[in-house]
Amino acid sequence: MFLAIDDTDSPESMCTTYLALKLIEESKLDIIGDPWLVRLNPNIRFKTRGNGAIVLRLGYGKGRTRIIGDVQGKPVLSYEDEYRPADASDLMEIAEDLVSEYAVTDYYTTHPGIVVSERQLDENFYWKALEEEISVATAEKFISGSNAIFHKIKEGHGIVGSAAAMAWPARRYTYEVLEYAYPRPPDMPKETKLRLAAMADSFEGTFNNIDVRNAYPAIFPHPKTPVIYGIRGFKDDLLLAASDAINEAGSISYEGRLVFKTNQATDDHIIHEPENIEDLHSYSLKGYVESDPIAVPGGHYFLKFRYRDRSLTAAAFEPTKEFRSTFSKLRTGDSVSFYGSYVNGNLNVEKMIIHSIAKTYRMENPICHKCGTRTISKGQHDFRCPKCGARYRSREFVEIKRDVSPGRYDVPVIARRHLSMPFEIEGLFAVQSMLQ
Repeated sequence: MFLAIDDTDSPESMCTTYLALKLIEESKLDIIGDPWLVRLNPNIRFKTRGNGAIVLRLGYGKGRTRIIGDVQGKPVLSYEDEYRPADASDLMEIAEDLVSEYAVTDYYTTHPGIVVSERQLDENFYWKALEEEISVATAEKFISGSNAIFHKIKEGHGIVGSAAAMAWPARRYTYEVLEYAYPRPPDMPKETKLRLAAMADSFEGTFNNIDVRNAYPAIFPHPKTPVIYGIRGFKDDLLLAASDAINEAGSISYEGRLVFKTNQATDDHIIHEPENIEDLHSYSLKGYVESDPIAVPGGHYFLKFRYRDRSLTAAAFEPTKEFRSTFSKLRTGDSVSFYGSYVNGNLNVEKMIIHSIAKTYRMENPICHKCGTRTISKGQHDFRCPKCGARYRSREFVEIKRDVSPGRYDVPVIARRHLSMPFEIEGLFAVQSMLQ
């Protein structure tokens, strides 16, 4: 039986993924396959922090098992199959009780939702939820038409994310181990966090662990949530090994931890080269720079570029840090693919590929052909060599050496969104695809 929960946290407290740990602990049911953490449209208005929902398949397991975490010192096992599913109404009752206990329902944007189904839902709903805003009424109709059941708290926006997460096809995926303590212990010093994040970075296949330049230990989230840290990677068993090492090195005590299969860093939100551009969608658009970038107060950069028959605005905002330096060096005529979210008329760039750079020129006084000395202007159409007196009538075009090269450019780790795929891990997805 599949169970999905969404929208239980606020910007200040709780984390929906923590309820997965509590469900395992309190339901006494087995986990079939992997728990899922599914991120959805990063641009919608109805979201809290990471816009992520959880999905668990719960029942009575059989077949091979593997350890995917632990709770209160006891290992959490994942079974490859089930011999009997959980009862849908019983599972819903357990979930309702946990959501009532842990969800931050007094926060104005938190509207939890629960979905229970015997089977996965139609993947088209997942793709739709990545691209646009879906109404609660539309989600209700879809869930009921899929012979699933749901429960709403307050306005129940969470049933949209829950249904979409249950529809995730999981063809491309990464993993994340999340470790919890509730209530949280005192926060550790930043120097310790940086040291432990660098340790996580030493394990094969992990990514987005640390931003050294910006002194940002990315594995450590907001200290007001139950999550102590989260490490992302391509190998679930190595994530537990990394977690063991960090717990020992940091003397970290915890309540439980769990490895999730997730759509993080997959670029599933990106629509490639579409005919139409719509607000709140995320795109990859190949075009040509139409105007040199301009800087505005606050450290933001904007430029115009031509995509097919339209002129669009691309933006690199201050949180993208040193990425703005490369963005600011683009010039009219450069061929570029921008990846990002289209919001309020701007494509907010998450990464880019510079395919080719245009030649740029400036006008300079001519160099004397006889003695190689730069001439001096003596008036209109009169340029004279200071050594031999030779005269020239016009200035010359001189090519400017560009301080930027074709290539792939990511924003730094501190500015990366959950769904955005760093260029550095594209090859790992290629290997994953070959192994499937």
